[in-house]
Amino acid sequence: MIHPGGDALQAEELQVECTVDARKLTARGRVDLTQARIAGSLNLDGADLDGTRTPAAGPDGHRLIALDGDGMAIGGGLSCSGGFRAEGAIRFADARIGTFADFTGAHLRNPGGQALDAAGATIGRGLQCGRGFTAEGEVTLIGPNIGRHLYLNDATLSAPGGRALAAWQLKVRELYLRPRKAPGGTVDLRHARIGVLRDAPETWSRRRQDGLVYDALDPMLPAARRLAWLSADSDGYVPCRSRTSSSPPTTDGWGKMRTRARSCWPSSGDGARREPHGCDRLAERRDAKRSRPDGTAP
Repeated sequence: MIHPGGDALQAEELQVECTVDARKLTARGRVDLTQARIAGSLNLDGADLDGTRTPAAGPDGHRLIALDGDGMAIGGGLSCSGGFRAEGAIRFADARIGTFADFTGAHLRNPGGQALDAAGATIGRGLQCGRGFTAEGEVTLIGPNIGRHLYLNDATLSAPGGRALAAWQLKVRELYLRPRKAPGGTVDLRHARIGVLRDAPETWSRRRQDGLVYDALDPMLPAARRLAWLSADSDGYVPCRSRTSSSPPTTDGWGKMRTRARSCWPSSGDGARREPHGCDRLAERRDAKRSRPDGTAP
């Protein structure tokens, strides 16, 4: 399908009661699936999509979009692996995907823009962007809810001078953040809520982590190493209570981090602390209640 300067496929609000098999699709122009409803799965394995300049807000009035799936609903999974390539953004912001979104080994290219945008998406099981996945441009995961895991092991993330991974307010049980090399750009995990964060010191890069909450870290490193990881936040780091303890991070006999999570009160720049987040206010009230003889909150 070829329509340079326009839509190669226009299927806005498409409704399909089965699976859509578009393996090895070749498109020159935008593929528009906004608000589509697919009861089964959407298979784009091996597809080659080359987006087009389409009118949109921005400094130049245009942005490059290869696949526009904003707001679509897929009952099964979205598969974009098997040599999938895209020139331009892959968008499924506010989409609902029943099982997995699989971008294993995919190559997404949109330098200076978004390579992948899944802001606000709900994914039932996992988002797989590993095993050779390459993004030249920002991977935007702002506020998605991912049921099980976000997999970025052996991925290449590149957005020089920008955000390689924008994942603030991400909610996920497990984050596998062990890319092939240190991301070329900032990793932004502000106010993310992660069950287990699995990373690798050799791939740590510039990052922002204000308000990041996690239950466990893997690998288990000496406390001094993890404290250096926290303090390297580009916004600065002020030690604070964890969700499970009112004391600062401590070490056990093996010198490992014992605290399960953190939620920080960062400096405002003039030395004053900002207002605590909602969870911290609740923790303060809970601690105060326990300290009163009658068990009531002040």
